[in-house]
Amino acid sequence: MFRWMRSVRGKVILVVLTTTLVALLVTATALVVYETRTYRQNAITDLATQADILARASAPALAFDDPEAARANLEMMRVRPNISVAALYNAAGVAFATYAKPDEADVAIPRSPQPDGIRIAGGRIELYQPVIENRDRLGTVHLSASYDLAKRLSAYGAILAAVLFASLVIALLVSTVLQAAITNPIVAVTDVSEAGDADEVTRTRTTSPLATVVAPAANGPPFFE
Repeated sequence: MFRWMRSVRGKVILVVLTTTLVALLVTATALVVYETRTYRQNAITDLATQADILARASAPALAFDDPEAARANLEMMRVRPNISVAALYNAAGVAFATYAKPDEADVAIPRSPQPDGIRIAGGRIELYQPVIENRDRLGTVHLSASYDLAKRLSAYGAILAAVLFASLVIALLVSTVLQAAITNPIVAVTDVSEAGDADEVTRTRTTSPLATVVAPAANGPPFFE
């Protein structure tokens, strides 16, 4: 194997595979970074959109102190499987209505709202958004959803690994077929050069004065009459 790698053909194939591998790794890294940022931005945008819809729908319930209507609005989050917790707080920061996904009872509902904004930690993304009506703050809407970036990247990485392996196999096959067009002329020139060197060495040995003197001696001692 090492002898093959030291040959011209082996070196050409090795260069092609190394170049292909580096290019694929750079591309894969860029795709992973892009996917990470896209996943984060999509999660934030989706949660913010849901919170905005919920805030608009629940503003009258907060204004007229109707917790049943607010609870019905929160129950709509059932159609969003990634949302585990939804809560509405009144202007005093007291829980007005809450919703918790049945199969995720371990996710706690905060007793009071946190500062407005988005937080990502521990595989979860949480949002606190004000409920505004006629420039008055009626309360706060809170949403908590799963943020499984590791699982997403794991699936994405498996796809990239498969593509990387397939690309290397294809590059190996193509380079093996096409390397003859590059290496055959080089090998032919090398063979001619080596043959020429061998002929030159033979002629030098044949015409050397030392060879003329040594040659009779090789047949026996000189004969004198």
